[in-house]
Amino acid sequence: PYTETAVSAAGYIDACALGRVEPFEVTSVQNNRSRAPIPLPFSFRYYDVPQTFFAPATGAWGTFGTARPAGEPLSFETISSRQNLVAPYMLKVRDSMSVWLQMAGSRFCSATVGAAPNRRFAVEWNDFTVGTAGSAVHLTFQVVMHEGSNVIEFFYRQLEPTAGELSRYTDGTLADIGLVGPTGQPRIVHRGPVSTLNGIRFTPRP
Repeated sequence: PYTETAVSAAGYIDACALGRVEPFEVTSVQNNRSRAPIPLPFSFRYYDVPQTFFAPATGAWGTFGTARPAGEPLSFETISSRQNLVAPYMLKVRDSMSVWLQMAGSRFCSATVGAAPNRRFAVEWNDFTVGTAGSAVHLTFQVVMHEGSNVIEFFYRQLEPTAGELSRYTDGTLADIGLVGPTGQPRIVHRGPVSTLNGIRFTPRP
């Protein structure tokens, strides 16, 4: 249902500067999520189904709809019952570092740019961390939705550290990245690393 292409990182939207900070709640270090689903500024067709809300979790993934998802880490192998899921950087549960922590300064942000009928809406995971307080990686990335074309993009601004032992958690090779449809299938899975130099674009097939 989608084709994947690389896209310039110039499309990144500074959601925290241009938009607003979305409140989120913490029920445990592994179960953080937005306090309420975020209303979309325009109807967005995902897998050709109109959507009006998006709920991010710190896993880091989000779902379309009005239900608030649990924020625990997942993997594509464990989400057979998950629907309408978007995974820009979902570290696999089986990995020993997949414990998400809310550090000082971590936040969700959202922003709308452009004018109808060509607006873009971004949801950003800003400076989220994985690991422990003394040994953590820092990640800032976002999902961007395009009005009209229903294109969805992933962009990555902060993937640190870029060297050393912890860098294997920041190049995307230990993460599940992609899209999951309204019935849990079909899944569109990105293969290979990610970079701050390029984003990933998913374009609906005609």
